[in-house]
This record gives sequence, C-alpha cells and structure tokens, in this order.
Amino acid sequence: MCVIQRNQPGVRFLELGSKEQLLKALNRSEFNLETMRLVGKKYDVGSVFTGEYEISEVTPKINISEDYSSLKASTMVKISLSSRHWDTTNGATLRINSPMESGRSVA
Repeated sequence: MCVIQRNQPGVRFLELGSKEQLLKALNRSEFNLETMRLVGKKYDVGSVFTGEYEISEVTPKINISEDYSSLKASTMVKISLSSRHWDTTNGATLRINSPMESGRSVA
C-alpha cells in the first residue's frame, strides 16, 4: 500500500478485515467473480487486494569467539507472501504476486 500511495498520491484504501470476516459479511464461501462484484457494490470500491502470508519458525544463531571475548547473535526468519488484485466490476485479476521466500537476518 505504501508503494502505491507514494507513486499515486491521494489513493485511498478501505480495510475490509480478514478473508473470513469479509466472506461472512457477504454470505459467501470463496473469492470468485460474483464475490468480487458483491464487494464492489457493498463497499463502493473498484478493486480489491487479497493475500496471505506465512512466517517460519525463528531459527536462532549464536557465535561465541574462541577466547569468549565476543558474542554474535542473529535470527533467521522466512516469509512467504502471495497477493492478488481483483477488479470488482468484472472479477478480472489485475495482478498476482506469487509466493517467494526471503531469508532475512535479524540482529
């Protein structure tokens, strides 16, 4: 959202809650063409972003120097993110970001 707002000042977002909350509010069981049309009508929006993320277990790493004079600690976490941008007028997919894993070291 930050990238979109930075590149297109004035763009506004309406947060509709979790997937489960939104589907329940619309009395639907899945995201599809009809669901997207209902979202567009009910919330007066032209498009919808959906997505999921997974965060792995934390993997700690500790290094102690041979003379015990220094200590280095870090953590590795893997994140997988997938998103989809839907058009609410016709249900077309405007963009898909497939899952990608990225390991980042956190001190």
